[in-house]
Amino acid sequence: SLVNRVSSKFDYIVVDEISMITSDLWKGLCEIKRKNPSIKFVLLGDDWQLPAVGDETNWFDHGIIKFLTEGQKIQLTVPQRFDKNLDKILSDVYQTGIIGKEFFTDKIALENNIVYTNSMRIYLNEIIMEKLKTDDSIFIKHTDEHDPEGQDVHLYKGLKLIGRTNNEKLGIVNSLMYKVVSYGKEYTVVKSDDRHETININNNDILKLLLPAYAFTTHKSQGKTLDNVTIHEFDLMSKSNIGPQLKYTACSRVRNANDLKIYKGPIDFNKLNAIKHRYKTVKDKNLLKSKVNSKIKSHKDFDIRHGLTCKNEQQMVDHKWFKSQLDEQNKQCYYCSAEMKTVYGPLDPKQFSIDRINDNFGHVKQNCVLSCLDCNRSKTNWRVKGIQMKRKQQNDNLSAMKFL
Repeated sequence: SLVNRVSSKFDYIVVDEISMITSDLWKGLCEIKRKNPSIKFVLLGDDWQLPAVGDETNWFDHGIIKFLTEGQKIQLTVPQRFDKNLDKILSDVYQTGIIGKEFFTDKIALENNIVYTNSMRIYLNEIIMEKLKTDDSIFIKHTDEHDPEGQDVHLYKGLKLIGRTNNEKLGIVNSLMYKVVSYGKEYTVVKSDDRHETININNNDILKLLLPAYAFTTHKSQGKTLDNVTIHEFDLMSKSNIGPQLKYTACSRVRNANDLKIYKGPIDFNKLNAIKHRYKTVKDKNLLKSKVNSKIKSHKDFDIRHGLTCKNEQQMVDHKWFKSQLDEQNKQCYYCSAEMKTVYGPLDPKQFSIDRINDNFGHVKQNCVLSCLDCNRSKTNWRVKGIQMKRKQQNDNLSAMKFL
């Protein structure tokens, strides 16, 4: 319906920051062009900047761009956004990854710190909020154990925040900067420099909608022009396969080379490593939950296709069963007793899997155990004799299963 409305309503569509557009949105734009070939697209962007998170396609020479723009392309060569000195520095940074020592600093700025990792973002925000908080500030603890990006916040007048999601009802915009105008025990009032109106936010929701913004990731900084910038983890960015784009995007947030700094000072590694550990633990838990749910869905689809579904849905394997079974088996494969991996790469033979004991029945709790992928696959040729014996023993116990 959106494609139909747009196709019939507009003569021109202008899209900015096209390096960050995801493949799904490109498909939608192509559908609009197919519906109404007379619509003119104006696509703007810098091919040295960051791609969309999780989608590292270089769209600038892609056939989709040529289709939408009818093969027309204008390459701008004279820098207008920053001075010529910075333009030369940015070119060197992108092509070599190196920047001069004259930009190094050992001081943490109280604003506009651009980082590579979320752990460093949380670390810097904690340090700066601790320094700037007032005696009457209100502490809000981050309690969502499934949210690795969130952190504790001290509410005080002037606190800098950044939108972490779009909320049309409240008018919160993802990646837009806000400041706390006033605050109380129940509500906080924030305002963006780009807009006149203020926004009232329930303190119970503020951590879901906003993040402290004394430090933010390079991806969050894209599209911003800042008066000054201090970049952290500059060398670490080189390890990424989009290292040149990360460095270029971070360094190009200012207009003048004099406003750019690279932090090379001390770090409290005990504090930072504790944050990294918590962040990784939560991310791994979320990833495991996603993988478990994906496997369970795949098994349910298999059961439906093969007529093996159970009338009682509660008897089917679910995430709660997985957690209980993993603890019961002490994370060991049911057959070979090897420790199963819950964090793994594709086709890792020691990754966990859900194995049916009796292939004549579906993925119901009484008919399933956890095994490593290697033992699960050996089911077809019985490479492991112990597996055959264990399955036979379990089959005998399942002969009178009530759920069948």
